[in-house]
Amino acid sequence: MPSFPLSVRPVLAALLTALLLASSVLVSAGLDLFPAARAAVGSPVGNAPAAPAEPAADAPVSVDLVSLAPTALAPGGTLEATLEVTNTSSAPVPALTLELRTQTSRVTDRSVLADWQADSSPDTSAPALARSVQHPQLAPGESVTLTVEASAEELGYSEQTYHWGTRRVSFTVVAAEQPLTALRSFVIWRPAGVEATITQSVLLPVAAHDASAVVTAPDAFQASAESGRLAGLQELSQREDVDWWLDPALLDPPLLPEPLPEAVAGEETAAEDDAPEPVRSFRADPPPPRSPTPSTGPWVSARCWPCPTPRPIC
Repeated sequence: MPSFPLSVRPVLAALLTALLLASSVLVSAGLDLFPAARAAVGSPVGNAPAAPAEPAADAPVSVDLVSLAPTALAPGGTLEATLEVTNTSSAPVPALTLELRTQTSRVTDRSVLADWQADSSPDTSAPALARSVQHPQLAPGESVTLTVEASAEELGYSEQTYHWGTRRVSFTVVAAEQPLTALRSFVIWRPAGVEATITQSVLLPVAAHDASAVVTAPDAFQASAESGRLAGLQELSQREDVDWWLDPALLDPPLLPEPLPEAVAGEETAAEDDAPEPVRSFRADPPPPRSPTPSTGPWVSARCWPCPTPRPIC
């Protein structure tokens, strides 16, 4: 992939507030389109429906969802979750396991699902349906990946076609039989014979994680632009099912200060000397015509104006 021109680099770090909107079908044929938590764009797409909630302040571990598959679970399938657990305390954590629980009732309210995902307290509402292999001990600062799975039959969802939809699942980290924290997510249950689909949209900011990286870490920024996250975003942006949302502020003509008129010699008076300095007026700089080029692709340049294309991408 070609590298970005020098004039574009600072823009990617500071001015790029354009957003990608990728629309796709979520449950058709078990399609997995959710990015894994903390996975770099451009790497193989994972299956994590949502970012994890912040762990409790007193929890000795933090939890990240690596993958949750499939996105749409059908009869005969198996739900498998992989989580990364990190010991954030100063003491070892013994006998670490991951427990899977679910709620069989369907969720149709977004706020209910949001509240569910925001809760990081241990889930002890029912016996665990499945457990991961036990990790003997997790040293301070160490991370381990735990995987737990359960069949559709073990989860116990209704097989009536009108009961298809979102089901809540939780993954509780347990150390020596003591629940520590939990990560809550969801899965789409799709009984046999269901033809309905759900449309999913993923919103991605086209920008570097660190706006100053172009100056403070130019090598890392260049690597990201050529073969890392930024390169992955550029590649993703070329897909037919991806739309661009551009911050309207980037389309406003920049305001430039008007120069003060030069004083005419001999016309200054004492009163003018005591008067406050005139306020500078501003004018709008007219937008220059600009079209995308192979070197810049869809990236926003220092001044971004609507391009003469069917879909304004600058």
